Amino acid sequence: MHKLLLFVMVCGISSHLFPHTFANEGNETSKSTHSSPTLKYKLAQQLFIDLRYFCSPAAVGYCQMPVTTLPSELSELLSETQVGGVILFSENLTDKKQILTLNRAIQSAISRNQSSNQSVAAYIGLDQEGGRVSRLPQDEYLGFAGNMAIGATYAKHDVYFADAIATEHARQLRMLGFSVNFAPVLDVNSNPANPVINVRSYSQFPELVADLGQAAIAAMQTNGIAGAAKHFPGHGDTKIDSHVGLPKVAHTPEIIHSIDLAPFKHVINGKTPSAVPDMIMTAHIQYPNLDNTSFQTKTGKKTTLPATLSKKILTGLLREQLGYKGLIVTDALDMAAISQFLEPKEAVIKAIDAGADITLMPYRISSPEQAKAFIIWLDELSRDIAKKPDLIKKVEASYKRIMAHKKRLGLHQISLIDLPQSVQSIGSNSDEYQQQQELAQSLSRASVTSIKEIASLVKPSYGVLAFMPDKLRCAGLLDALAKKVERMVKTIPKHRCYSMLSEDLPTNIPSQLSIGHIIVGESSPALAFYESKDYENIAATERKNIESQFEKVNALVTSAKQNNISSTLLKMRSPYVSEQEMNRYTQILATFDYQVIRTDKEVLFSPALSHVVDILYGDAKAQGSLPVILPTTIK
Repeated sequence: MHKLLLFVMVCGISSHLFPHTFANEGNETSKSTHSSPTLKYKLAQQLFIDLRYFCSPAAVGYCQMPVTTLPSELSELLSETQVGGVILFSENLTDKKQILTLNRAIQSAISRNQSSNQSVAAYIGLDQEGGRVSRLPQDEYLGFAGNMAIGATYAKHDVYFADAIATEHARQLRMLGFSVNFAPVLDVNSNPANPVINVRSYSQFPELVADLGQAAIAAMQTNGIAGAAKHFPGHGDTKIDSHVGLPKVAHTPEIIHSIDLAPFKHVINGKTPSAVPDMIMTAHIQYPNLDNTSFQTKTGKKTTLPATLSKKILTGLLREQLGYKGLIVTDALDMAAISQFLEPKEAVIKAIDAGADITLMPYRISSPEQAKAFIIWLDELSRDIAKKPDLIKKVEASYKRIMAHKKRLGLHQISLIDLPQSVQSIGSNSDEYQQQQELAQSLSRASVTSIKEIASLVKPSYGVLAFMPDKLRCAGLLDALAKKVERMVKTIPKHRCYSMLSEDLPTNIPSQLSIGHIIVGESSPALAFYESKDYENIAATERKNIESQFEKVNALVTSAKQNNISSTLLKMRSPYVSEQEMNRYTQILATFDYQVIRTDKEVLFSPALSHVVDILYGDAKAQGSLPVILPTTIK
């Protein structure tokens, strides 16, 4: 009975089969729409909106009030529009009961105006890639170390960790009422300076990315979560983050097909149906050697179409040439790579015309006024598409694909069950969380990689001077050091750690400390502005200048070297090192992971830092293999 109840609950907290109408359907001459309500409904299925923030009344400036319970205005919007999907972010997700409540409220609102015997649930999705991009609250659901850490295990463990972690993610998501995970990243990180992909990629080697990506897709989809391989045709060789600008990849057709596209080709031709991604997400990137068509922006200037808006890339290449039959979903249309050039309605129309089935985050809704404006906007969008027979056909084709997929995914004929029953069915997750921790520890033991071999172990009787990206990383390292040393010596030496984010750094080794080793944690790409608040509750303007901080650290490490004090550089995100770093430090380790998690008992958990401490005290060896090539000319 318990297993049956659990099965019903994990299939998604939603409602029944397929809707085909709005509440006002049948009024074909409605002056509010001047278009077929059926077309409007089908078009709404192509919209995947976010409910990240909502301020009522509207905020002055940018709204930063997270949606953790569904406001009446948003409930009414979902009920009236019946959009096809909702994406949630970490701000929306605080704990198990809250997540279940919010997801059930979303599904209940969307099903409210649907026929009792013909209704369909919405997709509810998120980005649970692992590592840097982990949306679930980590004190209840670990995000693990991320893709490049998994890539570092491939030489010895093949696809084991890709399968195990994707399986665990899918189990967590399905239990909480999600149905889509916008993962895995299939980008081949061929640019060491890539600011946005980097360790989100499995590797620089296409074959490795292809194998691990396919294993992750198969594991997720076998366990009831739709995967969305991203970012087609490839975001791995960019120096610009498409959240803030429009990148361009000038690869030759030969390089595009042999490197960028290789993982996508591999998964499209998956060994089993479950290994073929249900969705593929587009990239907001110009690929002039795939499509050099220009378009006019809202400022009147012309620029090359990004892949998201390119018919040659989405329809000609992905659909026709590569034979992909699943759902094509855009990356978020509110990203600057798109929004700086087009108004929301134009962006959606161009994406649909290019061949996209689902448009992600097409319209910002963060106030009651914007909620009302979105309903009007959808009417206008429907009227515009109704005038274009070619677009109507594309909406019809996408609608059929979406509804067929929702049926396969099990988002139909599912009864809403009592929230208390849902929570009780999941029960205490202490045992499950312990299993997650063991898996995270196994991944760290298998992935931490030596870039410059260990030449000097840390002596237990001496203190460690450390410089870490922020105070939470300092706390994690000091905790790991204390636990290690207290088992080795009677008199515990004093350790000191400085936050590179917020603290003034010493120019000399503190004289009151008996320092025998220096540890420097480097987290390139640098911590995002929102992480400043998350980790130390400081504003972006209060951050120390990272270049100046490293100038001080470099001088101190150089001085220490002259005094026979050894040093370790921890590459906590990107493993790429410069020639100067190779010469400056005694030894260099790559963890591909910087997570330090405070559990509900305020216990610190950082498998990567714990394993690094084991290595530095001689109790373990670095087992990982670099999944990238390290150019020695990086500066």
